[in-house]
Amino acid sequence: MNESRTATEEILVHFIRPGVGARDYRLAEGATLADLLRLSGASTTGQAVFIDGVPPEEALRLRDGVVVTITPLPRNASGDEPWRASLPALRDEDVSREYSEVMRSRRESDADGEQRG
Repeated sequence: MNESRTATEEILVHFIRPGVGARDYRLAEGATLADLLRLSGASTTGQAVFIDGVPPEEALRLRDGVVVTITPLPRNASGDEPWRASLPALRDEDVSREYSEVMRSRRESDADGEQRG
C-alpha cells in the first residue's frame, strides 16, 4: 500500500463499520472525525467510535493511515467501562478479518517506513 500524496496534501483514512466493511477515504490534511462522518454518511447513534483503538473527540484531526472503527455499543455498556469492552462486536468474522488485515497492513507500512528512515 505504497501511495503517494497529492499536491493538495491528502491523508488516507481506513474506515471500518459492521455490515458495511472496510473502506478507504482520502481527506484533506487537517480533516476531522466529524468531516469523515459527514462524508461517509455514517451514524454514531448507539455506536462506539475508535481511532486506532482509542475513543476520540469529534474535533480531533485525523492523520494519514489512521484506522477509524465504529462498533455497536454492548447492551450493558456503562460510561466508565474500558474501551476494550466494546470490541466483542468484532466477533463478526468478516469485520474481524477486515480489521485485522487493515491493522496488519498498517504495521507493515510503519515498519517499511522505519527501515527506510
